[in-house]
Amino acid sequence: MHKWIVISVVGLTVMLTHTACSPNTTPPPQSSPNSSAPPLTSTVLDEKVFEIRQKTSVTLAILISGGNITRDGLTTLLNDVYSQTRQRSGFKYHSHPTNVLIFAYRTREHFKSDAGLWIAKLADDSGPIGQTGPVTIDFDDKQLAQVGTQPEDKPGLTEDKRKQIYKEIVAGEDKAARIAEQKYGLSEKQIRRTPPDKFSEVIKKQNEFEESLSNKSKDDLAVRYKLSRKQVDEIAREGLEKRWAMAKP
Repeated sequence: MHKWIVISVVGLTVMLTHTACSPNTTPPPQSSPNSSAPPLTSTVLDEKVFEIRQKTSVTLAILISGGNITRDGLTTLLNDVYSQTRQRSGFKYHSHPTNVLIFAYRTREHFKSDAGLWIAKLADDSGPIGQTGPVTIDFDDKQLAQVGTQPEDKPGLTEDKRKQIYKEIVAGEDKAARIAEQKYGLSEKQIRRTPPDKFSEVIKKQNEFEESLSNKSKDDLAVRYKLSRKQVDEIAREGLEKRWAMAKP
């Protein structure tokens, strides 16, 4: 039996190379005799492999399904997927991965949001490069708090409608950021040549322009859905607090 250490993760390693991955379902881990709920299962959504002489890292994004989503259930599932991944072979520089990172998602939309909306993640990369560090598991408590809750309808706005409006709010904010970056963004060469006071002025203008575009987008949403601006802002806060998915187009 392996002992797994469960603590919070301070940082994570971002992988740079990508390999295509076919959907792969992980068999459910063994449940205890006293367990009334079926164990969680997982399907691989994405895989990234990073290989250099010093280390071989595998990063998995998995979709969870099956039983009740709890800390214990997620821990069991992640440890099971981790054990299987550590046994993989066929890499260029190492017999098996030196490091494994696993990100678990409740829905495909959370994964596609590309905004770190995992419900749990496992990593073993806290040690020196090329060494397998202690296994760490971190949880998103805000998402865990939403598991099993019933949709909450508000006057004139179902939860599904608010989720749709939230996606449009986020899309408007993203668009505002892109436009502001295009208008005021500086290249690395320009940044090096720009005096600090001038650079601060450019950043201030960029932020102000981005905020004005974002506010206009929210005002337009309020008109389109016949809402007050206050209601739009409340939906924005609710979506952020409840970690709603915001899938990219």
